[in-house]
Amino acid sequence: MFPSHRLRDFSLLAAADVEALRTLGGPPVALPRHSIIRSEGATDRSAYLLVDGWVSSSMLLAGGERQILKLHLPGDMLGSTGMCLDHAIDTLAALTPVIVRKVPLAALGQLMAKSPRMAMFMLLSAQKERVALMDRVASNSRTSPTARMAFLLLDLHQRLSAIGQADHDSFEIAITQEQLGDIVGLTSVHVNRVLREMEREDLIQRHRRRVWIVDFDHFRTVARIPRRDMSVDPSWRILDTPDEDAQRQGPASSTASTAA
Repeated sequence: MFPSHRLRDFSLLAAADVEALRTLGGPPVALPRHSIIRSEGATDRSAYLLVDGWVSSSMLLAGGERQILKLHLPGDMLGSTGMCLDHAIDTLAALTPVIVRKVPLAALGQLMAKSPRMAMFMLLSAQKERVALMDRVASNSRTSPTARMAFLLLDLHQRLSAIGQADHDSFEIAITQEQLGDIVGLTSVHVNRVLREMEREDLIQRHRRRVWIVDFDHFRTVARIPRRDMSVDPSWRILDTPDEDAQRQGPASSTASTAA
């Protein structure tokens, strides 16, 4: 897995673009669940490409609690905040068995220098991520526990669908209710109560780790998710010239993910 699905949101990718991403990092490294990929405060000047598994990005709060800021799925780039900080601001922890590839910042810099078009796509992807984080912060701060959980479940379904790991109305949650609570700001007991209430109201169905969303239109209303239509062809973009020999990799999308 490599993050071409994120960049395809903004344009079609040529075969050379995909190959540049495929060879960006070092060799795949398998790590067991609970492994720390990089600790908060570390001086490691690298990013990581998540090939498989689920990873949390978390910070230690002043009171000693740990807050999950971001849930990473396959294809995500981890730890890119190291591009502008001397020390890592978050801890990257494996919530499941994972496979990662280390990407030195120098390799990212070389890719951007070689291909301004790829640098532009990465900038746009980072801005999309910023919008998603803003939406999730607003959701966690100003909505009900049910709306927060619906917001998270819709986001997971959308992101897992993009990488072929969800059905049209269901997906598997690979993490615990305690970890879900850390993301939306609830205790594990409260998460369990909210999920049971959502089942009673016929918003979702559950069996073990699989969750089915019963009615997406109604579910989006419950989640209070704002629609985010991405600008797919602004005049300022660096566009490639048509190349009949270039193998294009999938269509551009028109709607942004709405949660981080």
